[in-house]
Parts: sequence; C-alpha cells; structure tokens
Amino acid sequence: NAEEITIRIQNYGSSFETGFDVAYSMNGAGWIVENVGALNVPPGGTLDYTFTTNEDMSQVGAYDFILRASLPGDLNISNDTISDIAVEHIPALTEPVSNMIPSQGESGLNKPVSLSWAPAPDATVYDVYIWADGESQPVTPQIQNLTQINTTYNELNYGTTYHWRVVAKNICNQMVNGPVFAFSIRDLPDIIIDTVISPPNAFSGEEIEIEWQTRNMGPGTTESQVWSDAVYLSTDATLNVSFDTYLGAVQNLTSLDSGIVYTNTGTFMVPNGYTGNYYVFVYTDRWNNLLENQNNNNWDRTPATMMINLSPTPDLKVMSVMAPSTTFSGQTISINATIKNIGTGPTQLSTWHDRVYFGSDPLNYGTGQYITTIQHNGVLDVDSTYILQANVPVPQGIFGDYYVYVVSDFHNVVFENAAE
Repeated sequence: NAEEITIRIQNYGSSFETGFDVAYSMNGAGWIVENVGALNVPPGGTLDYTFTTNEDMSQVGAYDFILRASLPGDLNISNDTISDIAVEHIPALTEPVSNMIPSQGESGLNKPVSLSWAPAPDATVYDVYIWADGESQPVTPQIQNLTQINTTYNELNYGTTYHWRVVAKNICNQMVNGPVFAFSIRDLPDIIIDTVISPPNAFSGEEIEIEWQTRNMGPGTTESQVWSDAVYLSTDATLNVSFDTYLGAVQNLTSLDSGIVYTNTGTFMVPNGYTGNYYVFVYTDRWNNLLENQNNNNWDRTPATMMINLSPTPDLKVMSVMAPSTTFSGQTISINATIKNIGTGPTQLSTWHDRVYFGSDPLNYGTGQYITTIQHNGVLDVDSTYILQANVPVPQGIFGDYYVYVVSDFHNVVFENAAE
C-alpha cells in the first residue's frame, strides 16, 4: 500500500543546479518537502527524484497532486509548480466474462455467427479469439479492443467446429481469460438430379409430362428453403442454358434431409414447330436459392432422346371478300369475308384478330389505310370456314378505285408453321 512518489525536474537554465527543495501535496494535504541534496541537474537536462516519504493509495479512486521545485534565484518561478496531476487507482481485473453465446457445444449455426457475453466487472475492452477444432488458439485475436459485449463473425467454414474465447482487459492492460467454448457451423446440403423420365415420343405444340428424382447427397439438410427445378430441351447431351430451350419450372416445397430423395413431376408445352430428337434436362435449384456445398452438379438428363413429331398445323386463308362496288367517302359500308382453314390440323387457339384495310394497290395491303380490327372466337377445324361481317367507314376525302383487304390472324398468334 506504500507507493513511491517520483517527480521529474527540467533545467531550462545554463548552469548545473543542485541542493534545492522539491515538494508535493496529495489531495490538498500538507506539503511534503525534501532537498535533492548533491544531485545535479545539468543545463537543458532532467532529473528524476523519488521522495523518501511513501503514500497510501490502496483505495480505489483518483488522487490529485500538486508538484513544486524551489530554486533560490530562479529566473522564472511561474513554471516551478504543476497543478492538477491526477493518478487514478482502478479496480483490479479479476473476473472473466460469463454467459457466452453460442454456449458450449451449440451446433447447426448459420453464418455469420452472432457472439455475445455478459461483461467482466471493471473490464473496458475485449479481445475475441476464434480457431478451428484441432488447431491452437491464435496469438493475435480475430477481434481486438472491442468496447461492446457483442459482435458478429463471418470468416468461418460450413461443416466445421470452432473454439472461441473472450479475453477481458482494462485500461492498464490487465487481462483475464474467459472460458473456451465450442460451436459448430451447420453442414450444407448438395442436391442432385438422380433420374429424368420423359415419354419416348411427343408432338410439337402439345403437352408432355416429365418425371424426375432429386436427391440430397450432402451431409446437411436443405432446411425450409424453397427452390425451383427447371426443365430444358437440348439437341445434344450437354446442357447450355443460354441456348437450349427452357420449358418451365416447378417449385419444390419439400425439405430434404441428408440422403433423402423426392420425386417430382411437371407438365410442359412442347414449342410449336419443333421436330427431331431432343434430350430432356432437369436443373434443380436453377436460380441458386439454396446454399449448397457445390452447384456444378445440379442437372441431369434423360438417358435417351425423345422424338418430337411435327403436329398437323392449320393454315388460315381468306377465300373471298365482298364489298359494294360503289360508295361515297365518309359512308359506312357492309363487308363480308370468308376465311377457311386449308391446313392439316385445327387451330390450337380459339381467339385471334382479323384486320380490314382500304387501299389502291391490288396486291399490297401494307400501302393501304387501316380501318378496323375484328376479333374471332372459336377453334377452326380443318376445311372449316367462318364469315367475317362488319360495317366499316369509308375514309374521308378519297375517290377512285379502291380495294378492301382482310388480313386474317394479323398478330400471328395462330401457329401455322410455314403457312404464316
């Protein structure tokens, strides 16, 4: 409890000084005065003097000092005294942190890991050490001089066990080690396509049913994450999502534990006009919603190609257009057109739009003037016809010979293959 008091004296003069008094007062008490004796302070030099009187500073708290040097004949006595020197006695750091989270042996954690603890009494900052199982505690902490009692850490590997420790420190750099706890980052899944089954034959423009199996071959579960399995057509045995034909996707709502398989099916439309041999690919977790060990094994295909046959297609043809032989500009006239399906198959759609034009070129409606659009409703079978009837206005300000054009399925929504 007896603390030595040492002061440093600076000589700003040009001669050696000795035999002068020095003094101090602690917490406003009386002055302790001693003489430096034969000690010399050289010009421009310093001298450290330790008083023979010790002070009891065992109580926690602040101690205020006034220091003074008394040299007879001093040329500048204004700098002989220093006031408001405070020495703080802080409590000794003796206890570690507690209530560490993650607690000992906690497993299945996701990244980043949230770390927290109850503060150590009288600690001001904390160092956090983290190391993998089987390794030694690192020399340098991963997180240094943290003033909070919580943090997050992300530099971790999935499927790995780690140890961690918090070291409490105070402003005097006293340290108290906390306990060493272990936690484990969860294992990741790895889903693959086991089997893809398609019909041996299909027709363009018609639906097919595809079946596939998805297996989790990783050590971890997929948890509650939702993902989608996408289906593609490819003319070769290598999937290229930038060029192969995307048919659609089916969302998976099943959590898969390690080693578990689920079977899924989907109904997809074969695009119009497709014909030839195609592989069917299924790409599980197509958009990487699921965190996995790896993503480069997420697809597989049918072992053999599926033969796609070209379906019979319709061919809409305007057979005739009837309109008055004479009229006046600005009047409304009645027109009738007969449209027939001269193709080899019925229309797949039941709704499309026909357009009416006026023009002076008998062969090119594109140079004419658009008049109106008329919606057709109903599937048109092979060799069947329908009558388009409409009352349409004759454009103002025209005269001479004009033609009425009717363009069937103007937006080409009915697939007619080469007969578009």
